[in-house]
Amino acid sequence: MRIRSGNRAAAWWLTGLLLLTLAAGGCAVKFVSDYDPVFDKQLAGFQKQVVGFMVDMSLARGQPAGLYKNNLDFYQKTVPVQIEILLFRARLQANNQETITMIEKLDRNFKIMAKLHKLHRYLTAGDLKMVSSGINTSFRALMLFEMDKKRGRGIGK
Repeated sequence: MRIRSGNRAAAWWLTGLLLLTLAAGGCAVKFVSDYDPVFDKQLAGFQKQVVGFMVDMSLARGQPAGLYKNNLDFYQKTVPVQIEILLFRARLQANNQETITMIEKLDRNFKIMAKLHKLHRYLTAGDLKMVSSGINTSFRALMLFEMDKKRGRGIGK
């Protein structure tokens, strides 16, 4: 019994499709890193420090405690150390470039805040509103991304 050429092509096409489906079903392609509970905890702790600092600065406006020069530790130690800890942890995992990029954006927002604080000596209400928006957006993006990883819904999963 001979198979007609049209049927032969269809048989090859179906066989190829079946093999491709089986191969794709058995392979997991990861585009993002796994959830990191240590990173998540460090991020939440840092965010808590930042919220506390912003509240302190809004209450200390016009007082010595609110002066830029009296808050150099925050800008020169606290922020750089926390950013470096987050970056170090994020770089330990493969497929984590999106998280690294978000941390770098967060760092840029802190640099803007430091410049405004230095320029005005105090963080004005307008300064705080602007920088808190950028900083909170960065923290929110990082936290939501980590929650998605925890739920197994990262990009490409």
